[in-house]
Amino acid sequence: MGGGGEKMICPPTTFVIMDRALSSNISRGSNIAKLMCAVGHDVDYCLWTDIKNRDLSNRLVVFIKPREPAVFKVSCRGIVIDLVDDKQFFSDKGISKLIQQGTCGIVFPNQYSMLRLSKGNAAFGVVHGDYFHIPQGFRQDARPFCVGYFGSSTEDSLIRYIDDKLVRCMFRNDLLFDDHVSELSAYLATMAACPYHINIRNSKDKPPGKTIVAARCGSAIILNRDSGGSEDLLPEDYPYWTRGVSQGDINEALRYAEETYLGPVWDTAMIHMRAVVTASADSRVVDTYVNILCRAAEIADDK
Repeated sequence: MGGGGEKMICPPTTFVIMDRALSSNISRGSNIAKLMCAVGHDVDYCLWTDIKNRDLSNRLVVFIKPREPAVFKVSCRGIVIDLVDDKQFFSDKGISKLIQQGTCGIVFPNQYSMLRLSKGNAAFGVVHGDYFHIPQGFRQDARPFCVGYFGSSTEDSLIRYIDDKLVRCMFRNDLLFDDHVSELSAYLATMAACPYHINIRNSKDKPPGKTIVAARCGSAIILNRDSGGSEDLLPEDYPYWTRGVSQGDINEALRYAEETYLGPVWDTAMIHMRAVVTASADSRVVDTYVNILCRAAEIADDK
């Protein structure tokens, strides 16, 4: 590892994608591996079904959103687990299962989850979500007022009552594959056309992906404080937190967004969203993961 200002060199690492049908697996696995490889690190990725064909004996293995701890029985230098938002492990019992596998690091999606469940083990946080396919620019032009919800149909139950000012665009995981480039471009264009995005959730154990997506689109986001990880990125005085998750709370937030669009409140929100773009920059994610993997290698070699 480098010191005294030298670049840290990531130990050889393979990200293992457990399920290619999940966008979080794809973004967290293949895309981050490509980013790290592009700046000179010996990092690659493979599907779980292909792992038997790989020599991993001298490599760290990062399992992305694992479904079952038994799959960790592979011969490698050490195992790191990136939970993303896998609900089965967000409990004392679930984390204990992972610790029993002899892991040398667990990556949590946000500070809340890490502080609640780390229990003194090698715990790390990475500020990123499913957004590497979105350019890092920041849109400056004014757009007609509308609010966009972008996600899967299973996640939008809390915003089912929003009126016709909502652009609801459901994400298909296959859009991330090469043969759907034009459809992905259209989806991204729809996201960027909405000056407001919305994310209403009841779970804190989520990465702040939708907040980062909105920031990269140059948009504000309307969200509740328990929507997962966004409190790590947005301050108390961010203007578009909802009071709660009731229909009245959400409608109030929508009205406020429309009333304040392109005014001083909007300008304040944009300052905070630009800070989110900086905090979640690809280069910063790479540096964070390099630090995590260097520390994980030390832990693995000490065992």
